[in-house]
Amino acid sequence: MSLLTEDEKWAIVAEKMRDTTNDLLDLADQFRKIRAGLQAIDMRTYSAVTRDGGPLPSKIEVNGKMCPDDVPEKYRDLAFFDDIMNLPTQYLDRWLAFHGENLDVLKDQDHLDKAKLLYVLRYGTMNDAVPRYEEARDQAREQSQIKKKKSIKDTQSVHILKDKRSRRTVK
Repeated sequence: MSLLTEDEKWAIVAEKMRDTTNDLLDLADQFRKIRAGLQAIDMRTYSAVTRDGGPLPSKIEVNGKMCPDDVPEKYRDLAFFDDIMNLPTQYLDRWLAFHGENLDVLKDQDHLDKAKLLYVLRYGTMNDAVPRYEEARDQAREQSQIKKKKSIKDTQSVHILKDKRSRRTVK
């Protein structure tokens, strides 16, 4: 003979289930906080490692994925800044989109600036490799400007010569 009715037993079970559910939700919240703290530690650690020329972290998860779906296997391992710089533009853009960047905003940036952004998104910090590429880019731009100025000057010289020739008359 039971002292509790069937409804009372089910009410106790329901209350215990609510308590258990609340406990599990509290645990899940605590785990989320612990995970966020560990990710912050990872980020600081890898920032220090990359600053000293070390590799990027191999496992960075974005929305449950490790890399964009449409990137070939040979472009999935981005350990160093040089690996990012060697990405073809189409795959660099896919990696940036994978990390949530708006490609329309980035359309005016050159390959180096996009590579630096991806490097930072993957917990990298500006180490010796980045200034080396910046220096090479700046030298190439400078040479290009010199060639343009020389080309403009040569074109102007040709026009001046043509103008002088046209004034001559044959007698």
